[in-house]
Amino acid sequence: WQETLAAIADRSANPRYRGLVMEPQFGLVPLGKDPQSGLFEFAYLPSGTVPQRGADGKLQMNDDSGIVLVLLPGGRVRIGADAEPSGPHYDPNARKEETPSVLVRLDPFLLAKHELTHGQWHRQMGSYTGTWKPGYVPRDGAAPVTPRHPVMPISQRQAATVLRRLGLQLPTGAQWEYGARGGTTTESASSAWPSH
Repeated sequence: WQETLAAIADRSANPRYRGLVMEPQFGLVPLGKDPQSGLFEFAYLPSGTVPQRGADGKLQMNDDSGIVLVLLPGGRVRIGADAEPSGPHYDPNARKEETPSVLVRLDPFLLAKHELTHGQWHRQMGSYTGTWKPGYVPRDGAAPVTPRHPVMPISQRQAATVLRRLGLQLPTGAQWEYGARGGTTTESASSAWPSH
């Protein structure tokens, strides 16, 4: 934790976090930085075992691996879409409820790197849910679903229930959009990890 906290607060080594000062977070195990995003990741112990990094720096996920949370730096971010070509996030397919795009300020926060897996669900709820449970073969010749596959479909109510048991919560719409866009600026993505 000491090394991780010092690295996050180091503006020259990790400028996207802008000198963020944190305290150790109960239940989290630092996993270091993701080699592609450069963002710090943490294993959430109540959800399963701590994944290890392979020689390539990528996390090696197993059937019993816990949830991995990514520390997003926050800042002023644009969410939504613009139906007008002159808009900063023009999307010709923008729906009325997505427009216009707006700037919001988000504090740094943790967001799950992956969807909740069958294994993580089962450890909390005691049974499997969703249409494609472990062992199901979706089509001839396909590999069977394993505990590493995401639970699907899942309702917002089901997701909130399992996360409440874990001591977590669903992200807000703005947090989810910011994280899901991953720093891209395509029609379906806005600028997510700002430098200011």
